[in-house]
Amino acid sequence: MSTVHEFLKVARPIWFRAIMDNLEKYAKDPTDSNLQFIAKFVKMRLCKGTFAFGSAIDLINHLISSWLTKDEILNPELEAIKLKLSRISVNLAQPETGSGRT
Repeated sequence: MSTVHEFLKVARPIWFRAIMDNLEKYAKDPTDSNLQFIAKFVKMRLCKGTFAFGSAIDLINHLISSWLTKDEILNPELEAIKLKLSRISVNLAQPETGSGRT
């Protein structure tokens, strides 16, 4: 069990940095492909249409609540990225509810 704990202690900062880098990339270039890249890490696929979230920050807050710890969510660097994201409108995609196959 201590091996797993040690691995997680090492991996957690790497995971956090990867999330931050991807959010920053989307904040700088809010394209459909960058949004798809972020969304691929959750059980939600995006397709063309109207999205339930009004801004990128609404979507990102939803996603990071399951990805990050409370302390990580309060990180000042993340807060700065979230401020940038709050100005981005998300009207290019909506969650797909099923695979469409029968």
